[in-house]
This record gives sequence, structure tokens and C-alpha cells, in this order.
Amino acid sequence: MSNITDKLKIRLQPAEKNTNQPPNTAPSILSADLHIVGDLDGDGEVHLEGRIDGNVNCERLTIGRSGHIKGKVNCENAHVQGSLVGSLSSNDVELMETANIVGDVSHEKISIKSGAVINGFYKSTDAAALAERKVKALTAGRPGARPKVERPKRSRLKKARN
Repeated sequence: MSNITDKLKIRLQPAEKNTNQPPNTAPSILSADLHIVGDLDGDGEVHLEGRIDGNVNCERLTIGRSGHIKGKVNCENAHVQGSLVGSLSSNDVELMETANIVGDVSHEKISIKSGAVINGFYKSTDAAALAERKVKALTAGRPGARPKVERPKRSRLKKARN
């Protein structure tokens, strides 16, 4: 009887991972008919043709022509063909002709094709600052979070001019 239980234990144990094989490199593809309400966190590549209403945190992000994100994006590489309403923080940013961004872009390297529309500020940062921002965003649960800035109210501005 113990012989059978030993054989079952061996068969039911999880298979050991083969360390010689590369990790899964296939991108996660979110098709045009998909609409996600919530945050998306991943370690690999994401190709978006659908819509996300929430923050995105991944290694590589491709926003296709029909792709739309409303939220903050934090990734290593960003290739944008669609639209983004929110902030983008990435080491390497590539904005194609059909890109439409409403928000700020923090980058180490950036490439902008003629025809891309950007309504926001650009900020060049080094890789260490972007990595630190990513760590802070992950621990705070808000990718690409920016510090709050106190701005004077309009009434104070009018009084100061007089």
C-alpha cells in the first residue's frame, strides 16, 4: 500500500521548473472589444487595443490605434498609437502619428512622429528617478503618482496685481 501512495505523491508533486527555458515572452493582448475598469499591473508586455479606465503598470506597453487609457501609466517602454488621458512615466517613449495624449509625459528618451498630439508637459528624467518613482507608486498603489502642488487661488492673484 505504501508503494502506491509513494507513486501518487511523486505524480501529484508540481513539476520542477526547467531553468534553461526563457520566461514567457508573449505579450498580453487586450482586444478592441475589451473594456477594463480598474488598475492593470503586470511584469511583461501589454498590447492594448481596447479601453482601460484605471492605472497601468507594466514592463512594456503598446497602445494600439484603437487603444484608450484613462489613468496613469508607468512602464519601462511605451509605444503609443492610440489615446491616453492621464500621465505617462516611462524610460523610453515612442509617440506615433496617431498618438493623442492629454497629460504630462516623464521620460528618459522620447521619439515623436509628426502628427502626434500632446496636451501636457514633458519632463526629462534619468532612469534612477523613474525607477524610484515606480517603486513609490507601487507601494502607494498609484502608478505614476505626482506630488500635490499648492497653487494660489484666482482671487489672490487678482489682489496681488492691484
